[in-house]
Order: sequence, then C-alpha cells, then structure tokens
Amino acid sequence: MTTALATPAAPARATGVPRQWRWLARLHRPALICGGALALLTAAALLWLGGPLTDASAAAWKAYNACAWDEVCRYDQDAIILYKEVYTWTTAAVLAVPFLVAAWAAARWSAARRSPARPASPGPRASPRPAGWPPG
Repeated sequence: MTTALATPAAPARATGVPRQWRWLARLHRPALICGGALALLTAAALLWLGGPLTDASAAAWKAYNACAWDEVCRYDQDAIILYKEVYTWTTAAVLAVPFLVAAWAAARWSAARRSPARPASPGPRASPRPAGWPPG
C-alpha cells in the first residue's frame, strides 16, 4: 500500500543558465540595443548598395561612357556620388566599430581599476558636520 504525501513535491530547480542570460541581457541592454540598431542599419545600407543604388549608379556610368568626350554630357552624377558615399561610410562603420567597442571596454575597465573601493557604509569621520548642526 502506498501513502500519499501531504505536501506536493517541490519543483526541480532549473539550472542557472536562463537566469544568467536574463541578468546579462539586463546588464548589457544599451549595448544590445545599439548593436542591434547598428546591425540593422548596416544590413539596410548593404542591401541598398547591392540593389537599387547599384542599378542607378550603373545606369549613370553607362550614360557617362556614352557621352565619350562631348562638351555637353548629361548623366546622373548624384547617383554615382551617393553610391560612393554610402559605400565609404558603410565600410568605415564595419571596420571602425570593433575598435570603438574595444576602446569603450578598455576605458571602462581602466576606470574601474583606478577607482578606490567604496566602503559599504561611511564611518563616523566620513563627512564633517556643518557648523550649527546639533550634536548627535
């Protein structure tokens, strides 16, 4: 014969992995948001570079090449310049971001190492009492 327990068994404790991920996500929320925004903007710029911007720039180059050496040549110079600028800025962002992140992390790390540890509670001599305050 089996006996029933008066209290239900406690649920098995989950491992600390999901809890740790929540903690890390909360701690690094600004970095995750900025990194996600940068990834989306870079992806959008690369898709634009590979799609309509490339087509417009290629059409402008074809019109320019068709002009040969005529004095009056009409082509879409703005499309070519925009393509070059977007390409340059996207490349610079992709190459510079790791260095900026490393510099930010190093600055935070060195600042944390230089700052003295703060006591949990200030001692009796932590701050002088202003003149005129009652003793106490």
